[in-house]
Amino acid sequence: MDHALMQIPFAELLGRLRLRFIPYIPDVLDVLVVAVILYGILLWLKQRRSRAVVVGCAAVAGLYVGARVFGMYLTLSFFHAGLTAILVSLVVIFQDDLRRMFERFAHSQAFVRNEQMAPEATTIDVIVEAISTLAENQIGALVVFEGREPWDRHTRGGIPLNGQISLPLLCSIFHPESPGHDGAVVVSRDRVKAFAVHLPLSANFIEIGQAGTRHTAALGLAERSDALIIAVSEERGTISVAEAGKLEQGASADDLKRRLVRYYQRQLAAPGVVKRRDWLQNLPLKLVALALASLLWVSVAYRVETIQRTVAVPIEYRNLPPELALDDPRPTEAQVTLSGAERVFDFDPQTLVVSLDMSAARPGWQEFVLTHDSLKKPVGLTVQEIEPRVIRLRVHRLKR
Repeated sequence: MDHALMQIPFAELLGRLRLRFIPYIPDVLDVLVVAVILYGILLWLKQRRSRAVVVGCAAVAGLYVGARVFGMYLTLSFFHAGLTAILVSLVVIFQDDLRRMFERFAHSQAFVRNEQMAPEATTIDVIVEAISTLAENQIGALVVFEGREPWDRHTRGGIPLNGQISLPLLCSIFHPESPGHDGAVVVSRDRVKAFAVHLPLSANFIEIGQAGTRHTAALGLAERSDALIIAVSEERGTISVAEAGKLEQGASADDLKRRLVRYYQRQLAAPGVVKRRDWLQNLPLKLVALALASLLWVSVAYRVETIQRTVAVPIEYRNLPPELALDDPRPTEAQVTLSGAERVFDFDPQTLVVSLDMSAARPGWQEFVLTHDSLKKPVGLTVQEIEPRVIRLRVHRLKR
């Protein structure tokens, strides 16, 4: 460590660091908050896969940024006048998505204590065996593994069961002669919570492809919640897995077991536990959101206009030898003219002080020069003028 820094008192060193770095903390937080919001929007757009929505939002955002940069006041006035109507329209149009966003936030691992226990390995083996058996016999099935988010408002019907998962139970429910074989079975841990549940249908025909109604229902619930849904095709005898708005068709028994193990590990993880792979998940999308937030801050929030301000700054006389004293030290403040970007002036002027080093003072009349280095100022500001530049003081020796 530098020897000069070691001689600086801790309080003064802390004050210097505060003046140097605190002006940038709100900007960093501003970019991070906008980046999180943009990441949520981009993730939602990715799940919706709506190119028209993406292009429309990008066009409106680009028009607003261009209006701010080039000073298009009429366009900006139009945006300001219609902002309330636009927000209300967005809330009405995307009310289901906004509700799910708040529900996901409220039921996240950081705020919800998980009281569930992980199912035994034999339970997962029983599920995989039952699904494989149904697929081999080309018996249609739809099994829902509930997650943290509430999903009841998306479904209709259903008969409560609360039965232990077993191969005969699942096969009997989905038997073609069973009254509830067309509905879905809801699994909670190692229990069959309900059966004959009707799921919402998806409108993403690109993802569905040639799949049938069961796959459409599986994808529909996967788009609206964090549940994992398994669909067995009655025509082809194949296994499909729907999760996070995606439908994976043609899964094998080993693939199904790995998905179930990974799903339960993620859903039943301890609250507040964030693994490295969670940070790296959707990393390109997070980097894009951070880059967009930085670009918006530079183009909209960053104020580059150079201005000048003159402020009255108190003068402190420091390091005077203990055997000396000042006769009526005046002036007590200096008029300092500062210049810099407008955003740098967002600080408390009372934190400014002109420090005059008196360690070389001798008895008698003396002149001291106020230099630019005498002012403790935030980074980014330049001292243009200090008035007065020269201070004449009388120093006398104290009598014992």
